[in-house]
Amino acid sequence: MAFTINVSAGDLPTLKVIEDKTFVLNTNDWKNSELNVSFYNKEGEEIYSENIQPSKLSQRKFNLQVLRKGTYQVIVSGDSGMITYEIKLTDRKISKISKGKLTTSSKAISMDIVSKIKSIY
Repeated sequence: MAFTINVSAGDLPTLKVIEDKTFVLNTNDWKNSELNVSFYNKEGEEIYSENIQPSKLSQRKFNLQVLRKGTYQVIVSGDSGMITYEIKLTDRKISKISKGKLTTSSKAISMDIVSKIKSIY
C-alpha cells in the first residue's frame, strides 16, 4: 500500500513585508512549543535572537530600520525543524525575501507523517 502525503506551504512560517523595512513573521500552525528567530549578517555572525513563546506564535513584527544595506539571514527554528530566509536590504527598504529553505529532523518528519496518515484513516 502506498501513501502520498501533501504538506501545505501554509503550514510553514512565512515572512511578509508590511512597510519599508518592516516584515511580519506569520507562523500559522507550524507545530512547535516554542520558536527561536535569529538574524545573521553576511559574515555569519548572529546579530539578534529571540525565543517566541507559544502564546505569541501567531504573528510577530520585526523592524529592520537599524540595519545597514546588505544581505541577512533569518532562521526560524523549533521542534519541527528550521526554515532559513535570506533578506536583502537597501538603504530604505527590504528589496527581496527569498523563499524559505526547510530543514527538518527525521523525528519531526516521522511524527508529522504518522499524524497525517492517522487523520486519513
